[in-house]
Amino acid sequence: MIIDVRGRLVSWSSASTCGFNGTRRGATFVAQIVATNVIRTIIDKVCNEQKS
Repeated sequence: MIIDVRGRLVSWSSASTCGFNGTRRGATFVAQIVATNVIRTIIDKVCNEQKS
């Protein structure tokens, strides 16, 4: 979960939303995938805001 300086939610992700379930959700590589997913979402939002 990423929040801005005002405490508003910017982006979030979880192992479940990335398609992982069961014991695999606790794996280290899943944390990397979730973090990458959040970062990509933020980059896409920033790029779309700059285009507008």
